[in-house]
Amino acid sequence: MKKVFLSLFSLAIIFLLGGNIEANAMSKEKSLDELYEDAKNGISDLSEVEMEKMIGKNKVIITPLPEQNNFSTFNMNNLTSDVSPIVDTYSTAQIVESGTDSEIAAVTSFYDISFETDKNQNLINTFGIATQPDNVTDSKKAVRAYSTIYVESTTAGKRLTKVTGGWTKLDTSVALSDRKVVYGTAGIPHSNNGTLKPSSDTFSITPSPAHTFVNTSVSYAIGMNSTATIRYSSSSWSVYLLNNY
Repeated sequence: MKKVFLSLFSLAIIFLLGGNIEANAMSKEKSLDELYEDAKNGISDLSEVEMEKMIGKNKVIITPLPEQNNFSTFNMNNLTSDVSPIVDTYSTAQIVESGTDSEIAAVTSFYDISFETDKNQNLINTFGIATQPDNVTDSKKAVRAYSTIYVESTTAGKRLTKVTGGWTKLDTSVALSDRKVVYGTAGIPHSNNGTLKPSSDTFSITPSPAHTFVNTSVSYAIGMNSTATIRYSSSSWSVYLLNNY
């Protein structure tokens, strides 16, 4: 009789634990490489409609910066360069936690920044003559910027719970500086935001105090943006990237 009681007690504990685990299921987060492959191949835990809606909010702005000459004044002529930036953007989402009344989605966007060099322009600058009749360009990946926003959804609304990201140099000649990250949850009834200036090429932010849930039946915004200065081939650009839910 004692053995039967213990067995029933053990089963009850298992069922109780099993219920709790199911109600707060957590998925192992994928690596950056895995997320990158998912993003390139259009794989996501969110629907195609949801992803298209979010991707439509994303934005990339690359602005050439004037160089300083020996007299420490801006030379506006240097805004013209034989190097042009090109950006390829990929996005994916993973449900990292789900329960009976809540869900956390990690939405990751990648920005592959390449620089296209006009070889003819290089030859003209170097030798004073053009030796090729047609324009020949060479494209080389320089930086992969990425960011992940963690968005919690409940019956009370949505809020930002975490932000991670960074910049990966794909070319050793690239220099990064002036990094800045702005993140927030904006809407009704309250808005929360914050700013970080990372001292390295990676960042991870957990808002404190926790952001307030916003009403999703009216206009709202959840996400982050980053800016950084990229220097490549004696030219510099300010790169602004927006990742919104």
